[in-house]
Amino acid sequence: MAIEDKLGGENKGLEQSVNTSYEPQAVPERIADIYFKPKSFERSCKLYERLGVKYFKKFLMGTYGWLLKFGKKHSVYNSTYFIGPDRSNKSLMRFEKYSRFNECVHSPLMALFTYKVLDDLGNGNHNAAISDVFWLALNAYCTFLQRYNRARIYNTIEGTEGPKVWAGKTSE
Repeated sequence: MAIEDKLGGENKGLEQSVNTSYEPQAVPERIADIYFKPKSFERSCKLYERLGVKYFKKFLMGTYGWLLKFGKKHSVYNSTYFIGPDRSNKSLMRFEKYSRFNECVHSPLMALFTYKVLDDLGNGNHNAAISDVFWLALNAYCTFLQRYNRARIYNTIEGTEGPKVWAGKTSE
């Protein structure tokens, strides 16, 4: 008996036994997944709720969110701040990607204003430090809000769908 017969023809058996659907992630994508995936202490959302993120969210959506909705009734769902009208898993995953983008915007600003506050205090410029503390707090709470939303999205998808979510993909 030839080896091709044992493999089911010309390597057909071998090809069937190898899972070709697996696509390895690039290293930067895996690092991003490790950073963005909610940590165990974030999953309950209690940390962020104790920091007042829910109140910040109500304030933000009552001011800036209202401005986005004003006059643009259906275009708000194209924004990075709204999930969408259907609340499907596809909409949740789109919103999760947008939350990553928004966090990438606010986190460097948070670091910048941390530096500016420390620099202003070191130079004795207390008035500028007070202004920078405001901008630091604003960007910190925007970052916290993105992490809070992402934890809620992961909890929702894993609770309804079952598979775990990594970088906008599901794995079983």
